[in-house]
Amino acid sequence: MSRFKVPALIVAGAVLAGFLLGTVLSGQVQAESGGLIKQLRVFSQVLGYVQRNYVEEVDSQELVRGAIRGMLEELDPHSTYVDPEAFARMKERNTGEYEGIGISFEIRNGWITVISAIEGGPSAHLGIRPGDRIIQIEGESARNLTNEEVISKLKGPKGTQVQITIARPGLDKDIVLTITRDKIPIYSVPYSFLLDDGETGYVRLIRFSATTADELETALRELEN
Repeated sequence: MSRFKVPALIVAGAVLAGFLLGTVLSGQVQAESGGLIKQLRVFSQVLGYVQRNYVEEVDSQELVRGAIRGMLEELDPHSTYVDPEAFARMKERNTGEYEGIGISFEIRNGWITVISAIEGGPSAHLGIRPGDRIIQIEGESARNLTNEEVISKLKGPKGTQVQITIARPGLDKDIVLTITRDKIPIYSVPYSFLLDDGETGYVRLIRFSATTADELETALRELEN
């Protein structure tokens, strides 16, 4: 995973521009950096034109983020840009615990689509499955919500409730559930045990996070004992 910060991109452009104006470079370096400077200048000009002349007001920061995402798409499927808000949520999920309904989701064709229900969480206890689509939250349509809007509606203090309506593939009737939010522990190894032969251990590994190595070592030691 690659992470970039917008201010770093802007600062880099300013530094390169300073070199171009105030420093005598060798022939090869000057030619290579000159091409990059020219492209950065074109990008800056286009961004300025859009800011001044587009028919509606634009979010310049989001435009730059979109440009970064487009650039990384030219590399390979595994290089992605994670904006600061998404990175903060990812860090939260991977390093500790949070309070909510306990699902991983993606927005697909405008719908909240469940990727997985976190084992031991309230959604898993209620039987929410991968592929379920959340079509309503508290009786209101959930179509075309942003990731941030979904999180703000589903996340909340332990003990509070939220009602969701689910459309499940293969079922004609929607499922209405009231979920009581809870603390969602970030376990990599929810359980481990010995099989019947007493010599073979089974360790359930469901994700990789900051605690994965310690949890795996603990599970192995317990099985050995």
